[in-house]
Amino acid sequence: MDRAEVVLGDMEKQELISDARCYSEMIRGYCKVGDLSKALALHNDMESKDEVSYNIVVNALCKQEKVDQAVALLDEMKGKQMDMDIMHYTTLINGYCQVGKLVDAFRVFEEMEGKGLKPDVVTYNILLAAFSRRGLANEALKLYDYMKSQDLKPTAITHNVMIEGLCIGGKVTEAEEFFCNIEDKSLNNYGAMITGYCEAKHTEKASELFFELSKKGSSNG
Repeated sequence: MDRAEVVLGDMEKQELISDARCYSEMIRGYCKVGDLSKALALHNDMESKDEVSYNIVVNALCKQEKVDQAVALLDEMKGKQMDMDIMHYTTLINGYCQVGKLVDAFRVFEEMEGKGLKPDVVTYNILLAAFSRRGLANEALKLYDYMKSQDLKPTAITHNVMIEGLCIGGKVTEAEEFFCNIEDKSLNNYGAMITGYCEAKHTEKASELFFELSKKGSSNG
């Protein structure tokens, strides 16, 4: 980063920087090495901040659980009449989920839809994972059904999150039913269900499923 700083400084002196791309890449570099203070300082120095530079900094702030600062930057964007896209909203939702503020996360989700933006599978997976970690199985099921009603296809990650969430919420029977209805089960789906059985002390079912997986692996080989 030191060499990049020198180059950027020289370019500034010669007035060679005409757009935000160079600054955005420098900001991204600072964020990657964990130097958030320099990333924020450079972002503040930018004369023409764009949506890309905002998202880089907001994402870095959320990863360090500095969600309030991230919200302040997004409010700054709104004040400048800049458009927030799916990525900006999803980044903020993830930040709220990381610090356990699920009500705020869902509020942002609803705001996103209210703006006419359709959440993608990544957005749903983040919320489903947050509900699952809290053992909020019923909320996860409702959101999962709503996701499907929006013509979005669940991924293997979605299935895994749902199995884990149902098991954490004490709904092992529902998790078993959900698992059985998955058409293309992944190895991780089997692993999640086996873990759920074990944690619920259903060791016989765990052994049966493990044996089924072993047979499946042998036949594929």
